[in-house]
Amino acid sequence: MTMPGKRMQWYRLPLRNVDTVVFVHGFKGHFRKSWGAFPRLLDEDPDLPTLDILLWGYRSKLFGKVHDIKTEGKHLTSHLQMLIQEGLNIFLVGHSMGGIVLLKGLVDRMTDNHAQLHPCKSVAWITLFASPLRGTLVAVSAKRMLAKFSWRKGSDHKQLKDLVPEGELIALMEQVKDRIYQPAAIDAGRRLIPIRVVVATNDSVVD
Repeated sequence: MTMPGKRMQWYRLPLRNVDTVVFVHGFKGHFRKSWGAFPRLLDEDPDLPTLDILLWGYRSKLFGKVHDIKTEGKHLTSHLQMLIQEGLNIFLVGHSMGGIVLLKGLVDRMTDNHAQLHPCKSVAWITLFASPLRGTLVAVSAKRMLAKFSWRKGSDHKQLKDLVPEGELIALMEQVKDRIYQPAAIDAGRRLIPIRVVVATNDSVVD
């Protein structure tokens, strides 16, 4: 299966069937436009090994129907399982909310005791660019603003709700620490995966 479908694409075809970098965009992002020259630089750098590059996307917008982070995390891991050959390394790169999406997808799979199964066992490294791991006050402000208009139970702002620094996000970070970042054991529900976090010193969203 070489064509991943809507809102996602392989950077280069035909596939080389080698280790794969997967880019996951953030809130209101775009699977191609969000990454600028990153994919080209990876693809053309003579000092890097040959890589396949998957630009993975999902619906994300302020107004209109979207899936919550849990659902998108499930979609991501399902696509990784289908699109990337077992036995190859996967390098996940998430920007902003994309980092939360990929962490949620992995944690949920590991909670189901799939840590040593593809695709979880294939993930060799996670890189997060400006991901609000402790939530973001921007989401809180947006929640207050939208409450005057359409922020209500069952509304279309599921992704912003998931980024409020409380509740489910805190629980997710505890699960990430227990199952991925500092697992007490390596078993069906846990697997150590290195995580690199990149945040600008003057970032207005990430603490």
